[in-house]
Amino acid sequence: MKVLKLAILVLAVLAVLAAVRYFGGGKAAGPTASAVTWTMDYEAGLARAKSTGRPVMLFFTADWCGYCTLIRKEVFAREDVGRAADKLVNIWLDVDKERDLARDYRIRGVPSLIFLSPQGEPLGLYNGPREPGPIIAAMRDLAKRYP
Repeated sequence: MKVLKLAILVLAVLAVLAAVRYFGGGKAAGPTASAVTWTMDYEAGLARAKSTGRPVMLFFTADWCGYCTLIRKEVFAREDVGRAADKLVNIWLDVDKERDLARDYRIRGVPSLIFLSPQGEPLGLYNGPREPGPIIAAMRDLAKRYP
């Protein structure tokens, strides 16, 4: 019986370690290896949007979020996504570090993309598929509104 309990414990530990490795566990999830140019300073990003007349994409994420890791790797690392994002001011926000902003924007889950006007007015939450094509289309549509 003790051997069985020990085997179950070992398997549970191995499963947790595999999940941590798969989802990038615990590593700083900053925008490294991204084709998108990000700022992690909300106020500076809004100021740049106002001064340049470019709209804003807020990306609410978290280090522990496996789906956020997939979007970083499969969407934001792509050059075509980076080119579309160049027309925007892109702000990377960690919900665990920016709790007040997450509350203010009523973030209920991550990842969340919110678009703002160049004046910082919310235009809406992106609810489309979390795939490159639809995200690029949404970014291009937003950029066309503010040439």
